[in-house]
Amino acid sequence: MLEGPESGNDTLFADMVEAFNRLSPAFKERLEGLKVLHTSRDQAISAKNRGGIQKRDPVSNIHPLVRVIPSTGEKALYVNPQFSERIIGLKEEESNYLLEFLFQHFASAHDLQARASYEPGTVVVWDNRRVTHSAIIDTSEFRHCVRVTPTFERVIDDLKDLNKPDVNGFFPKEQL
Repeated sequence: MLEGPESGNDTLFADMVEAFNRLSPAFKERLEGLKVLHTSRDQAISAKNRGGIQKRDPVSNIHPLVRVIPSTGEKALYVNPQFSERIIGLKEEESNYLLEFLFQHFASAHDLQARASYEPGTVVVWDNRRVTHSAIIDTSEFRHCVRVTPTFERVIDDLKDLNKPDVNGFFPKEQL
């Protein structure tokens, strides 16, 4: 962080590998193979409404709900309230119910979370493949941070698909 308030505007991280591991075997089996529409549309709209800048055009992609981290072979939930809009193939109420259950599953398990607080010079490094993160907006004071996000392999649900062409591609705009 370059500058910001004396307190507040922390970031909360949750370990999505551990969140997946805590589910029952039958529930894990049900989740595997499901796909989720992830979109940055709401984030872009929110930035504009707050008078901020839209850093890039919104994108929408379909990703597996349970992803595999190629470097470790571990499975992780790949959902978060900011971007996960719906589960493909489920009725709206089913999708909403299941996503809300998963959001609460990792939001209420405080022992798989870490909270980063900032002061000038703070550096935080995390692996987007393993953790989800969200800002805790508890002050209106300005925070100026620099974020560098390396690219990583595309999100997959099976290691055999790692080097295959992306069959999901971008979600058709006419279906958004």
